[in-house]
Amino acid sequence: MPVLYLLCFGVSATCAVMLLRSWKTSRVRLLLWSGIGFSGIALNNLLLVVGENAGRDWSAWRGAPALAGLIVMIWGLIEERSR
Repeated sequence: MPVLYLLCFGVSATCAVMLLRSWKTSRVRLLLWSGIGFSGIALNNLLLVVGENAGRDWSAWRGAPALAGLIVMIWGLIEERSR
């Protein structure tokens, strides 16, 4: 199971990097909000991998970056919609 968690971290981190690199070249703000959101999800997955390897339950700590990332993504969608 830890391999699956590591794969989830890798995919979400790759998505974050690709979105932020695309934002850097095009300056489309929705790419920025999505990249920041995926960074929060990647941090959530990283804490899951570390917690599993340490044998601890960090679900409360893991929830904070995921929630922050999703809030940023939703806020970005609303911000872009109102423009």
